[in-house]
Amino acid sequence: MSRDDLEAHRRFAEKTGAKFPLLSDEKGEVAKRYGGQLPILPITTRKLFLIDKRGILRAIVDGMPDNATLLAEIDRLNAEG
Repeated sequence: MSRDDLEAHRRFAEKTGAKFPLLSDEKGEVAKRYGGQLPILPITTRKLFLIDKRGILRAIVDGMPDNATLLAEIDRLNAEG
C-alpha cells in the first residue's frame, strides 16, 4: 500500500509483473493509523508489513530492506508456519 494513486499502481504492476493486489492510501488515512505519517509534516515514512496467509501481522520493518534481507525474513516466517 502506498499513497500513490491507482493509476500509478497499475503502471507499477505492469512494469514489474506484480501478481498481487496493490492498495492505495492517497489521503494517508491508513498511514496515520499505523504510524507511517510524521506527526507534524504531511510526509509518510516507509514501513513494510509482512502478513501471513492467515492474515496475521508477522513483522513490521521500518524503511525498505534490500531484496535479500526481505526474502530471508519471508523464508524465516514461512519456516515458522
